[in-house]
Amino acid sequence: MKKHYFNQLEFDPSDGSLINRSSGQETTLRPQVARLLETLLARANEVVSRDELSRAIWADNRIVDFEAGMAALVRELRQSLSSLDASTDLLQTIPRRGYRLNVDTRDAPDQDWQGSNQPDDGEPGGLNAKPWLGVLALLLLVACVFAFWPDNNTGPERHALVILPFERYGDLHQAPEHTEFLVADTLLAKLWQANLPGLQLIGRSSVQAYTERADVARIVAEQLNANLILEGDLITEANGWRVEARLLVLPAGTVIWSDAVLVDEAEATVDLIAGQFVQALSEQWATLKESQ
Repeated sequence: MKKHYFNQLEFDPSDGSLINRSSGQETTLRPQVARLLETLLARANEVVSRDELSRAIWADNRIVDFEAGMAALVRELRQSLSSLDASTDLLQTIPRRGYRLNVDTRDAPDQDWQGSNQPDDGEPGGLNAKPWLGVLALLLLVACVFAFWPDNNTGPERHALVILPFERYGDLHQAPEHTEFLVADTLLAKLWQANLPGLQLIGRSSVQAYTERADVARIVAEQLNANLILEGDLITEANGWRVEARLLVLPAGTVIWSDAVLVDEAEATVDLIAGQFVQALSEQWATLKESQ
C-alpha cells in the first residue's frame, strides 16, 4: 500500500500510522478508522456517501447501528488529527449526504515538509525551516481570525422539525376519533403561532407517506432534510390520559427533550394538551438549539 501525504501529515495504510512530519508526532489509527481515512483520501475533496464508507469499513455488513458506529469513527479520526495539531475542519460533515476530506494529497512529501532533514547550510538555495515556520504560523493566525470573525450576513441556523402522529394505547375515554393525528396537527399549528426562532415546520401531508415505515427517522432526514422529529404516545390512565412527547435529533435519534401531560377525562382536550407541550418547548427552545 502506498503512503499518502497531505498537509503536514504522512499516512501509511499498511499499519495505520499517521505522522506529523513537521513535529515528529505520531499516532496509530485503529483498522476501521484507518479504512475510513484511506477511503476519504482516495476521494479527497469529494463527498463520499455513508453507504460507500460503510462498504469500505464494514465489508461483512455486521455492524448493528450504522449511524452510531460511523459517528464514533468520525469522532475518533478528528481526535487523532487534533492530537497531531492538524485542523479537525479538514474532515467535513455534509448533512444527509456523507463526509468530505478537504485536502490536497501527494504521492511524495514536499521538500518543505522534511523538517530537520532539510539543508540549512546558509548557502544560496538552502532552505532554513525557521523563517518558513514563522510565516506559516502567521498565516494560520490570520486564517483563524477570519474563521471566527462574526459574519453579519449569515442568518440564524435553521432546524427543520417533523411531527409524527402519536401512538395510541388503550381506549382513551371520551377522546375524539383520530386523537393521535389531532394532537400532532394541533402541536404543529401552535408551534407555528409560537414562531420559535430558527425553527422550520414540515407539515403532515409531507410526512404521511413515511409514517408506516420502520425507518421513518432516517427517511425523513434524508428526503425531507429534517434534523428534528417530535413523537409521542397517548396512554389510558385510570381517570384520564397520560400524553408523552419526545424531541429527537436526526439522523442519530438522540432524545434532547421529553415531557408528559396528565389530564383527567373532564378536562382532557387536544388543545389543552398541545398547548402545554408548546409552552414547555418554547421556554426551553434557546437551550435545545444549543444542544444540537
